[in-house]
Formats: sequence, C-alpha cells, structure tokens
Amino acid sequence: MENQQDYIWCTNWLIISRDNNCTVGGIMLKGRPNEDGEVIIGYYTLPQYQGKGYMTEAVNNIKSWLLNQPEVRFVIADTDKTNIASHRVLEKSGAEIYKETEDLYFWRFF
Repeated sequence: MENQQDYIWCTNWLIISRDNNCTVGGIMLKGRPNEDGEVIIGYYTLPQYQGKGYMTEAVNNIKSWLLNQPEVRFVIADTDKTNIASHRVLEKSGAEIYKETEDLYFWRFF
C-alpha cells in the first residue's frame, strides 16, 4: 500500500459471535472515499448464521462509524438483484436504492 495510514480504507473485518466466540461473516471497505465522499462496503454471512441479525448489526455499526468520518458523505453497497437477504439487511439498516444496472442494485446510506 502506497500510504500506510490509509490501511483502514482497505481492511476486512471478521464478524464474531459474542455468544459462540466464532466467525459468522465479514465486512470490508473497498478503498478510500471518492471525490464525492462515497465509500463502498461489502459483506458476507456464513450460511449457518444467515437470518440471525448479525449482518444487520454489523452494517449499522460500520455505517454509523463511516458517516462520522469527515471525508465520508455516503456509504454505498451493491447487491445482485436476486440477493433478497442482502436487500433486507440494507433496507433494515436504512439504505435506499439510488441506481441499478442489469444485474445490480446500488444502495446508499446518507
């Protein structure tokens, strides 16, 4: 990485269940905010832990932290149009669809 201080913008975090002390998924930032203040997140939940609220909690936490960073105006996530579970996570977390392609929805928190 060119600037070691920017590592936070290219970091992947494991999501750990407090109750079971095991990995249930992951969440990541996909680089520094762009010139419009947009930062992109990605995430996954291991199949056996889906539908238990872990990802909604993780997305809410990272969204809140990111929107309190001075250079961030929007948090973005993209999902396959067929990924209904991910749509629900983003809807519950307060994101709105703001554009789409043939295969993807682009969601935005602000």
